[in-house]
Formats: sequence, structure tokens, C-alpha cells
Amino acid sequence: MCGVAFGISLNRFESLTLKEGIYSRGKDNFGSFNTSEGHELYHSRLSILDLSANGNQPMLSKNKKWVISFNGEIYNYIELKKKYNIKTKTSSDTEVLIELISQQGINVIKELKGPFAFILINILTNKKYFCRDAFGEKPLYVYKLSDKLAISSTLKSLTWKNSKLNKEYILDFLSSDFSLSNSTILKNIKSVEPGILFEIENKDIKKVIDFTIHKFSPPKKNHYDLSLIKKQVTKSILSKVNSDVPVCLFLSGGLDSSIIAQVISESKLNKLIKAFSIGFDSKLDESKIAKQWSDEINIDHETILITPKEILDLLPEFLQDMDNPTVDGLNVWLISKFTSSKGYTVALSGLGGDEIFAGYKVFYRFYFMKIFQPLLQLFRFFLSCFSSYKLRSKLFYNDVNLNFNNWAYKFLRSTVNTNYVKSNIINLKTNPENNFLKNNQQRPINLWTLNEFSQYTSKVLMNDSDTFGMSNDQEIRMPFVDLDLLSLIMCYPDYKKLSFKYNKPLLYKSFENLLPEYIVKKQKTGFSLPWKKWLRGELKSDIISQIKDLKLRGIFKEDFIDKELLWFNKKNDANWAFIWKLFILEKWLKLNYDKK
Repeated sequence: MCGVAFGISLNRFESLTLKEGIYSRGKDNFGSFNTSEGHELYHSRLSILDLSANGNQPMLSKNKKWVISFNGEIYNYIELKKKYNIKTKTSSDTEVLIELISQQGINVIKELKGPFAFILINILTNKKYFCRDAFGEKPLYVYKLSDKLAISSTLKSLTWKNSKLNKEYILDFLSSDFSLSNSTILKNIKSVEPGILFEIENKDIKKVIDFTIHKFSPPKKNHYDLSLIKKQVTKSILSKVNSDVPVCLFLSGGLDSSIIAQVISESKLNKLIKAFSIGFDSKLDESKIAKQWSDEINIDHETILITPKEILDLLPEFLQDMDNPTVDGLNVWLISKFTSSKGYTVALSGLGGDEIFAGYKVFYRFYFMKIFQPLLQLFRFFLSCFSSYKLRSKLFYNDVNLNFNNWAYKFLRSTVNTNYVKSNIINLKTNPENNFLKNNQQRPINLWTLNEFSQYTSKVLMNDSDTFGMSNDQEIRMPFVDLDLLSLIMCYPDYKKLSFKYNKPLLYKSFENLLPEYIVKKQKTGFSLPWKKWLRGELKSDIISQIKDLKLRGIFKEDFIDKELLWFNKKNDANWAFIWKLFILEKWLKLNYDKK
């Protein structure tokens, strides 16, 4: 886990900001490499494998042809090392990668398994490359304006004095929690598309290799052997345990993390890995279940008790660590902060299980929408022709230019009426993304899985895990985010992935005899906090105070904030999440944008 950065034609202040912006991603070492053109490649290191100075970066290949700044982990680096007979001086996966590229060429990145983001330079030709892993586990941003170009692991690295707010992103953030495109809250800065190797040529950027999750096809033959699922899940979990530093487990009490705990115990690693849970005074609290399961499988367990007062005290620090405005992530930040203070540099998380195994209710909704697609399209057309604009706007049916899959995703993912928010943002010029999803010929559940990974999961959940883990000097690994597992599960027909009796039936049945009913039959709550209760209680006064400050920025129409606060104060069923997003937006602007 590290930070990477590179810049072209930057002034002194911009270069300094670029460099300082990745300091927080690696406390163990900071390095740089000067190209023949006078450009600098930066790297901050958090040591996970090969803790010696030999693993420091930027790293040169043996033949002095390539230099790399790498962030992440390659879980199959030992296999690749043996396959291509790579000789190394260290036990670092980065050295294996740079020698693989030197020996086999850049196409070898298609064989990499694991989360990563890197910047690569051919010293002889001055060609430069950058990319992220296929799932987009590791963040990477690119700034491009005129002759200036910069790449970084953090948005803060690219927040300069001339940065301007992107109101289109604010619209997406408030209505859908994230941008449907690759835009960010700052203009001229985009999140790098996962699974694409980009080449910089004369300061222009072009796609060179496409290895996105939408590109690969599952095996044609599958006998639907559940033992294969258990085997692959187990293999993926054990591959994530490899580390030269202490490892812990985030145990929520849900199915995914409970299975990780079971595999750890079954593999006799329970004495090496400790489980941690978050506890609080709410019906959402699953820490007692996590404790019970830990005791049964003989894993050491500790609960972190959180009160609203502690949340209020810690909020400034949490918000300071927030790289990009996000509605989620505090739960991850809290448990990461606590476990890191206990000496755990690596943590295992159950994130990705719901996406792989169709664990969210939205999978069912999309499945039935696809079945009744002809009727829904007819209904949309009817509304677009005969109903009022107000009604169409309210129901999202005015987006008749979107294809069905895009429309359905936008409809199901929107938390607040897009047109309502749009009408209250001053001088907003929108350029609708008509093709924000990659609509390959997949079955409905597979289609939603692939697009969920490339959208919300990558842009919010995995980004939060990485950002808030790194702010606490911790790498968070996700065993269920695995290409081999994804390929295997995509072979199964949709009806095997859905059940009105059990959540995630394929996963449950694969571990059926190893899990107690109080975990299997428990209603899904997720790794969440009781926000509604807290926002209306101890946190309310501070939240309202900050949102009132948002009125002064000239982003929204004059009465917009007042109406939202009035509604929030009067209605118990008001959208508390929208109020939280307004608060996050104001705090992020104060801490990052105002201080640039």
C-alpha cells in the first residue's frame, strides 16, 4: 500500500502539492525519480512485503530500461515469478512486476491478480504508462489541462489554487452518492478508468490495453459444483493473508465476514489473526453475533464500542482524512483507526461478497425489471408523451434518451430526485452521460454485478476502504473481490443466485454445514452505523450549523438549504442521508477547497 504521483509542466507550487498529497499514504519511505525530460516520479511507501529498504520505490528494472511507482498488492506474484523464471533480489511483488514487464512486455499486466495502481516509465523511449486494476480497488486520478498533466493516488495532490468546483459532480453526489461518469468534484480531474492501461504520448493520453472486468468471459462449461465455490473462496481468502506485518479481520456478524473467519479458523490461522467489530447502542449492532461466532470457532475477538459523543469528537479527524466527498466510510475509518493503533497493518474485509453473490435487494429489483422490460419501456414512452413534465421529472421518466439498462441503473441507484437537485443548483450545465454503463450481453444478475463493481462499489465502497485505511496506515484486503471467483459465479444461471428464503444462496449452500442458522437466517444489515438516530440526536446541532454555512457559497438557490432544513426538522421520515451529504459537502469544501 503506497502513494504514487507524476507530473508534467507543473510549477513549483503544484509540484510541491503533488508530492505532499501522497505523504499520508506511506509512512515508511518517500522516494523520487527524475526523468531525462525533467519530470519527477514520486512514491510513498507503507511496507507490507519485504520490509527492507530493497523494497523502496520508484524501482528500476535490472536492465535500467524501466522505472515504476507501484501501489497495491499482486497476489499471484509468486506464481508469475515461477512461470516466467523471474530472478529477484528481494521478496517484493513490485520487483517481480518490473522484471516481468522488462522480460515479457506490458501485456503481462493482463495476468496480474490483485489491487493495484501504478505509473510506469520506459527510460529509453520516454514512454509513460499508468493504470488501475480491473476492479478499481486502488484509486488513481489524472489532471489534464493544456500542457499540464499530473497523476496521483489522491485528489488532494491535484487540488491547486486555480481548481474550480465541478457542479455536475455535486449534482451526482447529492442525487446518487457518486458520479456516473469518471468526473470528480474538481474540474479537469478525472478518476482513472479501471482495467485500462493508458499511454502518455506528447502529453496526450490514449488507451493501449483493455483488461476490464467487462472483457473477460466465464468458462463455457460448468457443472454447478458448489465445492468449486468453496474451494475458490477459501483460496482467495488464504491468498490475502500473505504479509510480513500483522493481519486482522473486520468481523461484522454478516455472512461474508463470518465465512472469512470460518476459513481462517479451519486453516489453523486463528492464533495469528484477531477479529474486531464495531458496537453501539442500536438494533443495527451485530457485535454480539460476531463475538458469539468468534468464540465458537476459537478466534480472538474484540468489540469497539462507539457512542455519538465519540463520533462527534472524531468527526473533524475523519473529515480531514476524506480525500473525496463521500456519504459512506466512517465505519471503515473508525475500525481501521482502532485496529491500526493496535499494531495491525493489514485487515481483511467482507466487501465484495454482496456484489459477487447478488446479496443486495437491488439485484432482485433489476432482475424483475429486465423480465418486464417491454412493459416498462412502453410505460415510459406513454409518460413521455402524455404526462406533465413535473410528473415525468418526479418519476425519472424524462430520461427517454437513455437505453434501458442505463435508465434502470440510474433509477434504482438514485436516492434523491435528480431533477429536483438540478433545478436548485445555480448555473448548472449538464452533459448527460448516455453510455455510463458497459452494456454487454450478460444475464441480468451478471450485468448488474459487473456494472455495480465498475460504478458504486469501485467509486464509493472500495475507494473509501482504501482511502480511510491508508489514512490510518493500514491496507484493507477484500477476498471476495477476486477475478477467478467472479468468473466462476458468472457461470451460474440467475435463478440459482436468487432466493426468497436465504440471502446469497450460492455462498450459503457452499458453506452450509459450517455456519450456524443465527448467521445464515439473520436479516441483512451490513457494516453500518445508526445514522438516522444520531443525526436527530447528539449530532443534530453541529450538522445544521454546518449546512447553514453552505448557503453562503452561491452553489444553490437561496431558499434551497432552508427548505431542506425545515423539512428535516419537521418530518421524522425526511431523507436524513441527504442532510448528511449536504454536511459532508460543506465540511469537505472548508477543509480542502477553501485552504488550497
